[in-house]
Amino acid sequence: MITDKTKLQVLYPNSFSEFEVQAYLYSKLKRMGFDVRGEVSAVNIMGKGSRFDLVIFKKGKASKIIEVKKKREQRIQTQRVKYNRYGIGVHFVMGMEDAEKYIKDIRDYRKYLNKQKKLYHHTHYGNKQQ
Repeated sequence: MITDKTKLQVLYPNSFSEFEVQAYLYSKLKRMGFDVRGEVSAVNIMGKGSRFDLVIFKKGKASKIIEVKKKREQRIQTQRVKYNRYGIGVHFVMGMEDAEKYIKDIRDYRKYLNKQKKLYHHTHYGNKQQ
């Protein structure tokens, strides 16, 4: 019989877990149309393996590695050197606040590209003299 004195408690977290940050990024990137996968395995030329938190693929080929950390204080230099050897861009996202900024930056960059595309189209095709 469990009494109040012997009952274990589940505490509400006071910060976002690494999993929650990964899940946020994954869902946002998917909704934006990216081919993103989680827990991706890789092997380097020495036969040693790595596991990437998230990887963005383009036409079946890895184009961006996203490594997620729970908070900014965690050291990443060793991972940065190791992951750069794969020859793919690596982004380190440090916590939920950083993840939200990362997604905002992607949205802002896409808006900028769309404006540039419209401007180019207008200046090259919209003002032709007849």
